[in-house]
Amino acid sequence: MDSGEPHPHQHLFSRALRSLAYPFYVIDVRDYTVLIDNTSPGLVPPKPGTKCFSLIHRREQRCSQSGESCPLEIVKNTKKPTVVEHVHPDRQGDPRHFEVHGYPVFDDNGKVVSVIEYALDITSRRQAADRQKFAAQVLELLNHPTEESDTIRDILFLIKDFTGFEAVGIRLREEDDFPYYETVGFPAVFVERERYLCTRDEAGLLKRDPNGLAHLECMCGNVIRGRTDSSQPFFTKGGSFWSNCTTELLASTTEEERQSETRNVCNAEGYESVGLIPLRSGTECVGLLQFNDTRKNMFTLDLIEFFEQIGASVGIALARQRAEQALREAHDELEIRVEQRTEALRKANEKLRDEIERRQRATEALLKTSRALKVLSECNKSLVRAKNEDDLLRDVCQIIVGAGRYRLAWVGYAEQSEAKRVLPVCQAGFEDGYLETLDLSWDDVEHGRGPTGTAIRTGQPSASKEILTDPRFTPWREQAVKRGFASSLAVPLRTREKVIGALNIYASEPNAFDDDEVTLLMELADDLAFGIMTLRTEARHRMTEKALDESEARYRQLVEGTDNLVIQGDRHGRITFANNTARRVFGMTPQECIGLKCFEMAHPDDRRKTETSLENWIKSGISSSTLENRIVSRAGEVFDMLWTIDLHHEPDGRLSFLNCIARDISDRKRAEQAVHHRLKFEGLIAGLSTSFINLKAEKMDDGINHALKEIGEFADVDRSYLFEFASDGKTMDNTYEWCREGVSPEIDNLKDLPTSQFPWSMTRLRRFNPIPIPSVEDLPLEAMAEKDIFRQQSIRSLILVPMVYTGSLLGFAGFDLVRQERHWDEQTVALLKIVGEMFVSAIVRSRAEKELREANEQLIADRKALEDKNIAMREVMDRIDEEKRATRQQISTNVEEALMPLVSRIKEQSQPSEKALAELLEQYLKDIASPFMDELKSKYSKLTPRELEICHMIKAGRPSKEIAAILNVSLLTVHKHREQIRNKLGLKHSSVNLSTYLQSL
Repeated sequence: MDSGEPHPHQHLFSRALRSLAYPFYVIDVRDYTVLIDNTSPGLVPPKPGTKCFSLIHRREQRCSQSGESCPLEIVKNTKKPTVVEHVHPDRQGDPRHFEVHGYPVFDDNGKVVSVIEYALDITSRRQAADRQKFAAQVLELLNHPTEESDTIRDILFLIKDFTGFEAVGIRLREEDDFPYYETVGFPAVFVERERYLCTRDEAGLLKRDPNGLAHLECMCGNVIRGRTDSSQPFFTKGGSFWSNCTTELLASTTEEERQSETRNVCNAEGYESVGLIPLRSGTECVGLLQFNDTRKNMFTLDLIEFFEQIGASVGIALARQRAEQALREAHDELEIRVEQRTEALRKANEKLRDEIERRQRATEALLKTSRALKVLSECNKSLVRAKNEDDLLRDVCQIIVGAGRYRLAWVGYAEQSEAKRVLPVCQAGFEDGYLETLDLSWDDVEHGRGPTGTAIRTGQPSASKEILTDPRFTPWREQAVKRGFASSLAVPLRTREKVIGALNIYASEPNAFDDDEVTLLMELADDLAFGIMTLRTEARHRMTEKALDESEARYRQLVEGTDNLVIQGDRHGRITFANNTARRVFGMTPQECIGLKCFEMAHPDDRRKTETSLENWIKSGISSSTLENRIVSRAGEVFDMLWTIDLHHEPDGRLSFLNCIARDISDRKRAEQAVHHRLKFEGLIAGLSTSFINLKAEKMDDGINHALKEIGEFADVDRSYLFEFASDGKTMDNTYEWCREGVSPEIDNLKDLPTSQFPWSMTRLRRFNPIPIPSVEDLPLEAMAEKDIFRQQSIRSLILVPMVYTGSLLGFAGFDLVRQERHWDEQTVALLKIVGEMFVSAIVRSRAEKELREANEQLIADRKALEDKNIAMREVMDRIDEEKRATRQQISTNVEEALMPLVSRIKEQSQPSEKALAELLEQYLKDIASPFMDELKSKYSKLTPRELEICHMIKAGRPSKEIAAILNVSLLTVHKHREQIRNKLGLKHSSVNLSTYLQSL
């Protein structure tokens, strides 16, 4: 221990600190100085004088001075352990949430002299809890029956509070565009300038892509239209865009990489962090969620993907709300339109019958008079027979050519455009490509001053009696003469509102059309125009009826195809209509539901609450409300339902009927229960982890057994246990086990098992992967060894979780089911993996403390043995001292009684020159008899025999000259000896007299 090497326990202590998975500090309460810090590499002690707030928080103020709770001050004042939550910066300076535990360290007087602190990183737990809470609040807002704008505004404020972003907004579809629907935090000028995304051409018309969709500008348009590339870091696989520095993004990317030209207004406005999340309902994008902030680095990919999930919920909810609103409006409009169109169709049919009867009478009278009358009659017959406009035009043209013996007849329609072209739509007779050469117009231009254009423009018949000489026919004369056309007549097709075209007839002879014939043909044209409009009216009526039928079918498809339960009840609350969803929810056909009370199938525990709520709504006269209850089907299946109830009242306030739409929220309830279950499980794990931290080593086995029981009962398994591997990894033992009552324990049968017998399991465990096994019977052939062992223990389903510490597999935790099989969902697997980490930390800590305890016990034993040796040594030394005292006493007695008298006689009988030697001998003998010699030797063992001799003479008062004479040496030699004696005796100060000092011994 004198070699400067650290004590073995110091190495053990260092290893124990390094094994901790969280920061650990020991802090002096007097000046906040960090004494021990396990966050430094190699456990290098912190720099002398380092303060805890400087090391942990990277600031120069104590926690209490910065408005936070200081665990050190709390422990110092209360002398009790404490737990507080702090925000510490990580190595990159980003904030992390920690749960700081503080414990006091007392001196012998009970005063707190330092504090032990360790910090558990709860950032992920806090973030997950905050996000779950936030998502639940958003879902609650979406499911709350309020106005759409109020819901979206509340969601935006909720997002802004949750994220701290400076500005958030939502764009929603409005016809072809996606304008801002609601914004929070954006300047009004910015919102007004950027409200719309559509682009227009010079004529003011919307630009459209090859699919006919309106072109949407900027990055918002990219996200809405799905123009994203997930290979670019600023686009996500979910189709979102995000940037933590738009200035850098614009400088480092091209428009091609950004998928289109961008306006860059957000960057110009100073927004560096921009996030765009699509709001989807199925495959359709219904809107966009936008985040803007002038600060950089406000986003992470994890946050954007989280809001993609939120965006999916918002998109589905908004689409659902709008669909429900449109369904209600369509239903109301459908009833009105059916009544209106039925009445209009009846009147049109009556009018058509009257007109046809009149035309038939006129045709019968005119058939006897002329060719034109025959044509008119035949055309009117065709008019009566015609089923569609094309057939009518074709028949009329053929009748004119056949019965009227004209060379060509064709019908042209007036195009209602700026060019005012005339488009041929039907012809009969000898045409030979003539119509393709015409290029007619009904405007007052050269190609519009012919018979056709004039008739359409003026609404009066227009004839060319001599095509060969008529100057108006100059543009078409050559082609007409080639085909034998000599004269022509154009009769306008007139309706009450406008001229829709012209009937054109060509004859082989000039002056073929007299006034009477023109009059009759004009009547024919009027009949034809009337027939065209009538057929168009009937076609529109058929289209309207078809649209109404399709609308009703869509309405019924929506009602019958929806997963929601739709029922209608009379004023007494009895069901008058139910959709097919009743089969699933009530377990009855829609017909079987008729006559039942609307809420007769409510759960017994919810029935009274439901009836009371309905009674209160009826009394208060409200028109709409919501209700949540449980429905029990005939088969006993329970559904959690969210009802939207519309109450319709008579003018006097009495209830007329009620409409109810109920959504099955069982999945949502189960999801909420799953979240609650996870939070409880996490709380249980956190509590057990905390108890392990505070648990003494000798209680660790009880703690692990207790934890296995708590987790086993909570996870509803039949057996929970731990296996630990030997140091070489070749064998393993079942070291801990808990079994449900009635389940046989296996711990005694599972000792010293070779790991090589379980190749399938060990391969996965050594990769640190959990092994969920829903069904033992479904294990693959390579797991046959495990399958046999599991069968022997009656295990039907299980999960094995690796226990890993510092990259080494120390064992695994297992959870068995013998009563039933179970699917292990990802959430349960993740939580049980945390349980495995908790157990391995406890086991490692237990092992470390066991080693420390054994080392302490060995130290105590060594100390006891050393103390026993010291006692024996003291006894030996005491005996030696006793023998020395007895010897000294014997010598002293012999000197006094035998030698001293002899020396006295020698001194008396000596010559003067010999007397000095005799006196010196006498002095030596006295010193031998006294303790002087022993004391001198014991204190100054480095003195030589000659120096001891000189000391005796100096003590006797002999001067240096006399000493030199006695020793027969020079005076200088005596002086050198005196100087060496003074140095060896430590008498460096010249004021100390050597003789006086020696006499004092």
